[in-house]
Amino acid sequence: MNKYIVAPEGCKWSEVDAASAEMAYRSVCSWYSPKTRIAVINQATGQAVTFTRQLDGAGNLVKISQE
Repeated sequence: MNKYIVAPEGCKWSEVDAASAEMAYRSVCSWYSPKTRIAVINQATGQAVTFTRQLDGAGNLVKISQE
């Protein structure tokens, strides 16, 4: 497990233990609008990745996009 900083655009950031940046994103994304860009930063390496997600009309996850 690695430590990640999860920083939603315009919101308070948090720390998450996860196996990957995408798993860190998945652990918190349901709290935010699908269009909210969320940066996930690996604390050990400093590498940052930004994610968004797309839902269908029923609110089911269609895909996660890495920018």
